[in-house]
Amino acid sequence: MIFRLTTVMTYPMVTILLNKDDVLISPEGSNYLIEKLIGKGTFGQVVKCKNKKNNEQVAIKVLKNKRTYRNQGSVEIKILHILNTMDDMNDSNIVQMIDYFVFREHLCIVFELLSYSLYDVIAKGNFTGVSLNLSRLLISQILESLVLTTKAKLIH
Repeated sequence: MIFRLTTVMTYPMVTILLNKDDVLISPEGSNYLIEKLIGKGTFGQVVKCKNKKNNEQVAIKVLKNKRTYRNQGSVEIKILHILNTMDDMNDSNIVQMIDYFVFREHLCIVFELLSYSLYDVIAKGNFTGVSLNLSRLLISQILESLVLTTKAKLIH
């Protein structure tokens, strides 16, 4: 994979306004129809989208148009590329990065769409915690991913 990020101008609009049924377009021509906002934070927003070419559902992280976030996003892309390449069997619990591109001066990272976040699971249980079995499963998955990051000589 060739990292094709280029320097872009920072415009006064730091946050892009994303709405349902808007379309994010990559330079290669992939069109992603926004279905809903999944989350937002300091870095930007994450939206659930449908790739209009193949109907695949994905999650896209759209970073704010700020140099520090763009630089951190570039680091995230490089790390995920390394981990995804090393995890060719997709069995180390590393989220799969599908693509990345710049849309209206905002770095966008396309991921496989996952199910519930840990926060969602805990909230669904009225914040009473999780079972011992689920704790063991989650810890096992975290340790498997840490084994891969160790092999890649990455520090988290």
